[in-house]
Amino acid sequence: MTTPSPIAPEIRMMDLSGTAGAEICSKIHKAAFAPLDEDGWSAAAIAELMASSGVHLLMAHLVAGEDDVPVGFALYRSIAGEAELITLATLPEYQGRGVARALMKEMISHLEGGGAEKLFLEVRADNLRAVKLYSDLGFEKIGKRSNYYKTRSGSHIDALCLALFLKTACDHKEI
Repeated sequence: MTTPSPIAPEIRMMDLSGTAGAEICSKIHKAAFAPLDEDGWSAAAIAELMASSGVHLLMAHLVAGEDDVPVGFALYRSIAGEAELITLATLPEYQGRGVARALMKEMISHLEGGGAEKLFLEVRADNLRAVKLYSDLGFEKIGKRSNYYKTRSGSHIDALCLALFLKTACDHKEI
């Protein structure tokens, strides 16, 4: 099996005021999680999250000529020095090509610039591609939630709880 060629998506912070972003995110989320035997989130569920305090949306786009195709997104929350990755999704045909990594790096940069000190997330223990990405980015396992995810077929999968200690603006100042 050949490794798909990497792509360089354009990453943009999105306006959370409309419903169009939630619709796009829902389509991507459903497509991304279907191969894992999971239902993706509805546009209504995503819109509700997007309306929450401290929530931000980064969208990855492929831009070629006049075409602008959303291929992935990261939804995260940042409050009082701590951040949580709520969900990260990439269309299946673009997985393994650097989209999720680009989204994570951009999110980490935003969080560090905003003074967040820690970033938390939960990931399915059997999602080896995602586990490797997070490990490569420096996340450490801090716990496990047994049988946390439920698949459409009724199986239960553990969630790994991961954390990344961020470099804030204060860490870069010389004393």
